[in-house]
Amino acid sequence: MGRLPRVGGTGFVLLGLALAGCGGGASTPGNGQTSQSAVTQVQADLRAALGAKVWPKIDPPFSLGPDGDTRGCGQDAVPPIAHCTWGNASAKHTIYLVGDSTSASYVGAFATIVATLPTWKLVVRSDSGCPFSAMPAPEGNGLDPDAGAAACTDHNNKVVDEINAQHPDVVVFTSVSGAAVRISGKEAELVRIEHAVGRIVVLPTSPPLKNPHTCYHPSGSPAECVTELPTAYRQWITNFSHMASAVGGTFIDPTALFCADNRCPVFVKTIPKTKDGVHMTVSYSQYLAPAIHELFRNAHVLP
Repeated sequence: MGRLPRVGGTGFVLLGLALAGCGGGASTPGNGQTSQSAVTQVQADLRAALGAKVWPKIDPPFSLGPDGDTRGCGQDAVPPIAHCTWGNASAKHTIYLVGDSTSASYVGAFATIVATLPTWKLVVRSDSGCPFSAMPAPEGNGLDPDAGAAACTDHNNKVVDEINAQHPDVVVFTSVSGAAVRISGKEAELVRIEHAVGRIVVLPTSPPLKNPHTCYHPSGSPAECVTELPTAYRQWITNFSHMASAVGGTFIDPTALFCADNRCPVFVKTIPKTKDGVHMTVSYSQYLAPAIHELFRNAHVLP
């Protein structure tokens, strides 16, 4: 398909609702009645969690271990497209997810979104431990340790070839790190698919959070698991924003999906946000679906 329209011709950088601490605005349904923005609701839930004095009953519990099923579509192997498609397989429009395991963490959200959009489907081409980069390398601090392996490069080459053949409407890129030293390789990989994609969207992952396995005690205080928004993450957001502009893409700042007033809890309501401090749980990803859909609608990426 042809490119989706761009704003200003150089990419659309969405800040607005996605700034930490931002209250957001109201959306207007077709009947003219206003309703609370989904991002505003997430912010309210985050603030409630930050103000909690005792732990709720976390469900599913932090101790449960990894959750979710990406059907083997978040590994080095590149199974057939049909196996890695969520939603209506015959839908006219396609979203691809690319990146490392933090990209796969968004599957719950986007699978929920396409379930409400019968003309859209989702294809998952994430790869655990492998950044979508022309120069994949370990990110440091034990992140993406297998990035330098030939299997990672082979995966990325296959995904690039597939995207260039399939011409999806949207490719959503996510990476565990936005460190400046790695940006050029990630940008170069996106350039390889730029001409074949309707819209490239750079959607960073969550800021690093405290690992609930080291901070959570049922009789303790939830404040023990609160993380201040890291300065490094703010710089990553800037780096990713510039990268999106360089490839004529759309940047969406997800900070308000994870933190309020520059502070980030590890739960909202009774939902665990993470089980290791790095990856979203499936339940939290699904919880975020209305807010992510709102951000993509506001950026004119999704209906």
